[in-house]
Amino acid sequence: MPSSPLTATHVRSVVAIEAASEQSLSPAQRKYNAALEKIEKQKVALEQWQQAHEQCQRQVAGKYEPLRQQLVNEQVKLVCVFDDHLMTTKLTKNQRSKLISIIIELCEQLIDETDHAELHAIYQRYLPEETRLTDEEQAEMDAALRSAFEDAFGFSLDESVDVNDPDMIAKHLFEQQQAYQAQHQAQRARKKTAKQLEKEAKEKAEAESAQESIQAIYRQLVKALHPDREADEARRARKTQLMQAVTVAYEEKNLIKLLELQLQETQVSQQLHQLSDNKIQSFIKLLEQQWQQLKAETQQIEQRYKMMLGMAHFDRLTPKKLQSYLKEDIARLEQQLQQTRSDRRNFEQDIDYFKAWLKYYRLSIDDDWI
Repeated sequence: MPSSPLTATHVRSVVAIEAASEQSLSPAQRKYNAALEKIEKQKVALEQWQQAHEQCQRQVAGKYEPLRQQLVNEQVKLVCVFDDHLMTTKLTKNQRSKLISIIIELCEQLIDETDHAELHAIYQRYLPEETRLTDEEQAEMDAALRSAFEDAFGFSLDESVDVNDPDMIAKHLFEQQQAYQAQHQAQRARKKTAKQLEKEAKEKAEAESAQESIQAIYRQLVKALHPDREADEARRARKTQLMQAVTVAYEEKNLIKLLELQLQETQVSQQLHQLSDNKIQSFIKLLEQQWQQLKAETQQIEQRYKMMLGMAHFDRLTPKKLQSYLKEDIARLEQQLQQTRSDRRNFEQDIDYFKAWLKYYRLSIDDDWI
């Protein structure tokens, strides 16, 4: 990834409270500056994940997915070659039995990847009768899966949830967990102690103070930037643009952006230095909320890729490592596609080569099947 200002390890906010020396700042002022720095670092982290996400999407759409589809198509052709050998090539009983097992194994890997009609027909042709479930047997298996899910997670699966769809199950589990947490919090809310009520009252007062601070800055900016009060066309256009930015920042409760906009019109840094510690504390509260939001957005992207990679919640994943994993996956697909295509052609053209491969091929292994 090309270097950019976003990769800086330390960013000084333009709305930090400046002083002759750090010792001349009050504890509240130092905490305010620290909160600003924490937000700037989190912005860098979020920007890096967003860039990595966009690059991965381009790579997946432009390289990974086309390669994967080519590999699936090549594997389907390979199954057809095996089926043709069963129909036309003289094979021993053991060779035929092994090849049928290979066909079933490959079909089961591919059946959810493609709607290729011939593949499904081949699969049904060689699938043993005893392995085909009746509607009643399928219902029993589904019921067993629902029971196992409830035992494992403590939540039941609705009848509308397809037990064979992992994405639907994961979504349902998330919704159940959210509902449980909401119910648990509601129960806790009904059993609050005097100390908890006092804490909540304090937090509510701080939130109201923070909102008042946001509103005060917003009103100042609206008063200073209202375009209808500007006679000059160019200045009116500039103020209209600034007012739009002010409105967005106010709706998002983005204190930093509001202060930056205010800096363009007033000596806000000097005003910040003159604020009382109580007012600065209300600013810190807003900054903490903004940091939490940035952190949540960052974690949402990170956790999505951890789930895709089968990583645990506590495993460390960086944007750079994500791109490295994708690069490795693309290289693996390219190699597997090349090998599968080569083998298919050899199997079609050289019966001895095919029989030698069949002799040494091992069924039900975890490695690539070629």
